[in-house]
Amino acid sequence: MSDLPNASSLIHRVATRLRISAIARATYLAFLWVGGAYMVALLVSRLTGYIPVEWFQPVSVAVVPVLALILGTIFHKRPSVVDSARSIDRHADAKDLFLTVSRLDESAGGYQELVKQDAEKKSEGIEPAGVVPYHFNNRVAPVFGTAVVLALCLWLVPEFDPFGIAEASEARANAAKVLDQSKKATVARAKQLKKDEEDGGENSETRKELKKLTEGLKKMKPERSKRVDQEKFLVKRKQSTNKLFSKKNTKALREMLSKKISDAGLGSMSNEKMKKMLKELQDGKSQALAEELKSLKNQLKELSNIKDPAERQKKAREIKQQMQDLANFAKDKANSKKLAEALERAMQQMQAGQDNPKMSREAMKAAMESLDLSEMEAKDLAKAAKELKKLEEALNAIQMARQLNEQDRLDAAEMESEGIASLEDYEDFFQEMLAERGESMGEGEGEGDGEGEGEGDGDGTGGEGQGRGGKSPEDDSTKTGFKKEESKQELQAGKNILSWKTKGMSDTGEYKKKVGDSLNTVKQGVSEAIRKEEVPPGYQDGIKKYFDNIEDVVTKKAAPATKAGSGKK
Repeated sequence: MSDLPNASSLIHRVATRLRISAIARATYLAFLWVGGAYMVALLVSRLTGYIPVEWFQPVSVAVVPVLALILGTIFHKRPSVVDSARSIDRHADAKDLFLTVSRLDESAGGYQELVKQDAEKKSEGIEPAGVVPYHFNNRVAPVFGTAVVLALCLWLVPEFDPFGIAEASEARANAAKVLDQSKKATVARAKQLKKDEEDGGENSETRKELKKLTEGLKKMKPERSKRVDQEKFLVKRKQSTNKLFSKKNTKALREMLSKKISDAGLGSMSNEKMKKMLKELQDGKSQALAEELKSLKNQLKELSNIKDPAERQKKAREIKQQMQDLANFAKDKANSKKLAEALERAMQQMQAGQDNPKMSREAMKAAMESLDLSEMEAKDLAKAAKELKKLEEALNAIQMARQLNEQDRLDAAEMESEGIASLEDYEDFFQEMLAERGESMGEGEGEGDGEGEGEGDGDGTGGEGQGRGGKSPEDDSTKTGFKKEESKQELQAGKNILSWKTKGMSDTGEYKKKVGDSLNTVKQGVSEAIRKEEVPPGYQDGIKKYFDNIEDVVTKKAAPATKAGSGKK
């Protein structure tokens, strides 16, 4: 219809308006249907709980017009060119003139030119809006009313849960949320441990410090000219090692290293098994604990394949008890909060899978990951204990090396010939060398009151006597009249040669002075031991603080009920 510009344009413009009207009509009907369905679903959700209430938030009302528009666009009646021509003919009373024009390409005859002329002339006075007017006003009220009713239902209809469905749905939603959070926590902690392990390889500060010490010991010479330089080196290594020891020697780790397993077992786990796990952790190993965790992972796999509900529940209880025992061990014996948290997380994840079968697979996978994390935590704990032990060995070795250096007996060549390879070997070797001179144990020289071997006149004490150490023979089966008795008075420095007790109130100042003098004497002995390095450096600050606290308590105490006097030599 290229030769009919006016008629062709009119037909197509009318067809467009017909289509817009069809979409509007379909959307309007869809809005009423969708709004009604939304209201029914809302009432069912609020009154019965069968539909999750979280689906019906205020913003959810927007779904109604959007869905109605989509449905109206998809399912409206699409008008054709013929429908447009008929609409024009009805409006203009053209007696099928435009319908004939729309079908000219399908017809033949000499009248076509006359039809075209009439259609072009007729089209000039016809407006598309007059052919297909929009009637939106009569649909605004129902749409607005439906929207108001939906809003009032959302606001006013209360929530009921007569069958407990909403409560169960909320519990499942919370369980899923908790499971997701626990998985994120496991992943984050695992990444941190992996990073710490990578950073703690050959470049760890402990390894570097111990390497500096061993390399320095391999250069020691038993020469007086080297004594001062070697002493400076040992003092420097002592300071840096002691600083690192104090950093690694955390309260939790100290408590773990000092723990002892009681005779009574914990839960269903055997006492011997716990002893082995704790002993290994204290020695810097985690194989026994890792075996327990691997056993739990295998049992979780078995649990996933059990179909019988009763058997599955029984197996789940057994696994949970084992996890609880390990968690108690981690808290009470291993003193590791992180290890206990990982095990408790595994228990929670496994329980989530039992409570909600739909989450069973995801929960079991999360529990397995938490057990993997537990194994990493155990390994990290053992590594920390091992590092602390090595640092303590290093401090002991440095202390004895300084004594040997003072005697010009620190010889790297001799150590190499003995095959010294580790700090523990250095410690044992230095101990043996000091023992040979009687500085720790063994034979010593002294003056005796008996006959000496030597020459001289007069009534002197004689020459040097040689004493021999050793334990005198004893017979424990021999019965004696010995009765063990202990004095109830406080310890005092010196030797008591006379004491007496009288009833009555003592003088507070006298009591404080007497106890204070005794305490000062003990503190002097401790200070001397610290000065001579008989106390490991890592414990010196604690000992000093202990005696300071005792002194504070003594000065605040009242006098005892009895007054005692004593003579001292």
